[in-house]
Amino acid sequence: MVWKRTLVAFVAVAIAAFAVAGCGDDNGTNSNASGDFSITVGSGTRPTYTWSAGDAFSISVVRTAVPTTIVWGLASMGNVEYITSPTNHGTIGNVLNGTVNTATTEQSLTAGVEYLSLIHISEPTRPY
Repeated sequence: MVWKRTLVAFVAVAIAAFAVAGCGDDNGTNSNASGDFSITVGSGTRPTYTWSAGDAFSISVVRTAVPTTIVWGLASMGNVEYITSPTNHGTIGNVLNGTVNTATTEQSLTAGVEYLSLIHISEPTRPY
């Protein structure tokens, strides 16, 4: 299996912190070498994540209280397709389409809890 490298430093990650207290929207940006890009997080306990920096290698959502534990995530297997924007929280990976879940603890988010979403943008020109 051929895996594609993701840009990890500065270019790879946009971060959006959001609270599902009122189940409202939130945006986040991270400055990077190629310019800023943002993540828009929709409302509700199964929000839609939208970003503008191209296809993603992975999406990870963590609780800000325990940022080392992914509660929901989706990743590309790197050999078929990457994850396109928009993507809904709770999406189940599909091996035939080249995606797998990295975590499914919270298929729906919990109201009143603050979360952090990380989107790693793929760099298809540099294979491992």
